[in-house]
Amino acid sequence: MKRKIRRFFKVVLVGMAALAVAFGIFKNLERDFIRRATEHLERNEPYEALAAFDSWQTSKVYHLVSEWNLVDPLWHYHWGLAALRTGDYQKANVQFRRVGEVSSDPVLKSLAYFNQGEARLWQWDAGAFEDAASFYIDALKIDPEMVVAKKRLEWLRHANLVKTKAEMKAKGDKGKPGKRSDEQDKDKAEQSEKFKSTQGKQRRGY
Repeated sequence: MKRKIRRFFKVVLVGMAALAVAFGIFKNLERDFIRRATEHLERNEPYEALAAFDSWQTSKVYHLVSEWNLVDPLWHYHWGLAALRTGDYQKANVQFRRVGEVSSDPVLKSLAYFNQGEARLWQWDAGAFEDAASFYIDALKIDPEMVVAKKRLEWLRHANLVKTKAEMKAKGDKGKPGKRSDEQDKDKAEQSEKFKSTQGKQRRGY
């Protein structure tokens, strides 16, 4: 009986050692992969970086470590940046949301929230501006001094693309004074198109 118990523990220890070695190998590969992806982004090659990340998405190893939450949050962060810069906003949103779920680094989380706002902003569908503003606010809750988030919120509110209920109540109106709703809609559309025209220059993320 004792011999069987010793044999069992030996098998367990060998198995744990094998897992530790495999995990160490994966982490080395992961760090090297993130480094190479970062280099692609620094050289303004987001499509190459995105293709590399997407190729890993079908890997059984990736799915295994992802289910166990063993993937470095920086992996998701750089994947999100690559997707954002290539215009794949839905994928960018997914990756930045993942950073917020698994990262304990407040700096990384605040940047992920900001970039999630950027990804949502550029989708240009119903509720995009309001959702983006919410993400910028989430980023500022973590880092109240984040200048880029403050500027985005300031621009959205100044352009009347988004306005909080508190602001509307404080002003005692439902829009800009002296303007009819159709004029406000026209202003909003003009500001939206003006901002959209700068999309290629601004969708870099942080």
